[in-house]
Amino acid sequence: MTPDERKRMMTEAAISFFARNGISAQTRDLAKYIGVSHALIFKYFGSKDGLLECVFKEVFLEHWNSKWVAELSDRTTSLRDRLVSFYKQYLDVANNYNWIRIVFQASLSNEDLTRRYINQYLSRVLSAIVIEIREVNSCGSDLEPTELEIEKVWIAHASIVYFAIRKHIHETSVMDDTDGFVCNVIDTILPGLISPCKADTTPRNP
Repeated sequence: MTPDERKRMMTEAAISFFARNGISAQTRDLAKYIGVSHALIFKYFGSKDGLLECVFKEVFLEHWNSKWVAELSDRTTSLRDRLVSFYKQYLDVANNYNWIRIVFQASLSNEDLTRRYINQYLSRVLSAIVIEIREVNSCGSDLEPTELEIEKVWIAHASIVYFAIRKHIHETSVMDDTDGFVCNVIDTILPGLISPCKADTTPRNP
């Protein structure tokens, strides 16, 4: 096994370990779980923070599609179809035991992994959806999305992600047809977002 392969193996094992035991779990216990020495972990990652950075890249960045914002902004197809397409892809990512549990474990451990993901990546998607809703509502504006607009978009996003929460965290039953689930969520929520412009374009509080 090459050094890069060993590091990748340890990163993947760490993801499974932290997903089940929490981000605050000790690296000594992680070493036992992997079957390597504690010193070897620090040889490859330098510190627990270095290890968590690799976890961040593997969990979040490796599954982030840089084309999502552009696809959501492509007005050659209906907004409904764009949202359905995006959330089918997003649920494919979120509907994974390790992914969704790392999202929650990081927040519960007061680590910035999930917060950084939301602020640096997911926020771009949510803002793009706000802009497209404005376009459909004929109330285009160059202003930043308002807090209320973002909260409305979060309703749809949270509904999709909660499917994975119910399945992998609460361990309750969910429907097998994930594509049908996404279509149902968008068809239920989108009409409430498509309405005449109400001049809801005041800038967010600084």
